[in-house]
Amino acid sequence: MVQVSENTVMDFFLDLMKKDEIQYLVSKEEEKECITTLIKKLKTTEEIHDKIQIAKELWKTLFEASMVYIDPDKQGYDELFNYFDEFVSFEELIFASDDFYRDHTLHSLWVYFLGEYIFKQSEFEYLLSNFNRNFRQAALISKYYKALEKPTIFGELCAILDRVAGILNYEDAIRCVISLTHDLGYPLKKIAKINSAIGKVLPFFSISSFGEFSFQFETIQQFYIEKDYQNQIFHPHYHRNNLK
Repeated sequence: MVQVSENTVMDFFLDLMKKDEIQYLVSKEEEKECITTLIKKLKTTEEIHDKIQIAKELWKTLFEASMVYIDPDKQGYDELFNYFDEFVSFEELIFASDDFYRDHTLHSLWVYFLGEYIFKQSEFEYLLSNFNRNFRQAALISKYYKALEKPTIFGELCAILDRVAGILNYEDAIRCVISLTHDLGYPLKKIAKINSAIGKVLPFFSISSFGEFSFQFETIQQFYIEKDYQNQIFHPHYHRNNLK
């Protein structure tokens, strides 16, 4: 079995682009050239700060290319990219102060490139059996019924199957967006830990009165927070990891 490294997955992605096998980059020569240049720089750069700065630009380029493919409306991009700049600065601050801290800027790119490597290598097809059954077979069934030329009987069914299979038209872009953004809320979790650590240290300096940094979510966000919490408590890993 081939040993998979960061360079392995980056080279594989470069090859996919060269063959025009990334949906959201097909015939996008300017974007592909920019991404190729940044990946090559990332491969040859050793210093961690420089790698993160290159990764930041690569993240933005990949996100914009994939998200525009899903929806051409770029409203909110400036705000997101400004947040990402602050996210990277926060990451570097924590990374420099904690030897055990795992960088999330580069991590999101490795998740994406490794995911594409696994998703598009035939030896890993068995890992995708559920996805193929739920989406690719829907497209095949629709195609089969259409071939029977009985639209009055199968028309509505084919329309439903086509909508299910429609996700395949955006699957490359969806995987990219999910991979790049899955850790963007991490600073909130880290801030809570920092508060706790500060609260334990300050009393040793005879400081008994201090205020923690606190924040409150808007009402519109509560639905998604509660939904995420429900998903966690019904996940088997939650109970395994929280056993006392």
